Amino acid sequence: MIDILIHGINGKMGNAVYAAAERRKDVNVACGVDKHVFGKFDCPVYSDLSEVNCRVDAVIDFSSPSALPSLLAFAEENGCALVIATTGHDEKQKHAIAEAAKRIPVCFSPNTSRGINSVIKILPELKKLLDGFDITVAEMHGSKKKDKPSGTALALSDVLGGAEIISARGGDIAGIHEIIFTGKNEQITIKHSAFSRDVFAEGALDACVKITKMPPALYEVL
Repeated sequence: MIDILIHGINGKMGNAVYAAAERRKDVNVACGVDKHVFGKFDCPVYSDLSEVNCRVDAVIDFSSPSALPSLLAFAEENGCALVIATTGHDEKQKHAIAEAAKRIPVCFSPNTSRGINSVIKILPELKKLLDGFDITVAEMHGSKKKDKPSGTALALSDVLGGAEIISARGGDIAGIHEIIFTGKNEQITIKHSAFSRDVFAEGALDACVKITKMPPALYEVL
């Protein structure tokens, strides 16, 4: 069993990760960190990483890009693995993550669901098979999602060589992504719908378990 710290434990995703961890036997939530210290958790919750006084094997981050400096410093100082599932980082922040990954194992993924990671793996081959087709990535998330386009849409576009992205926001949708290949008189669509945040929570925990056994490096898809 590995001991984890949930960074952003009082957010929607932090809550989902905690609930998912409670159902598993291979992980233990040693503590959480959130600027809002409240909620019913069977572990200590700190308002800042500097207050943490328990040992952890890995950190799962579902917070904000602004917290990155202290997050990387904590993980390096404590020699623990790091799963960054927060999106919206700029290029400077991405460079800092890559540098930290030279010293600790880091999984930096905009989407931790098993489905999306499987799609990312097959897209390059599909792009080759459908040479000459126009490609569009369409995504929709809840109205409160801050980054637009989503980190997932950007990752899908990137693996396809810079496909056009169409973004929409509304309601409380966990996440819908479509990759549309359009050729002459035909169209192929690959669609992934997340019906619950649980898929991201379980995926983040799976990544946590795997990455603690891996050497320092930057892992995008596990």
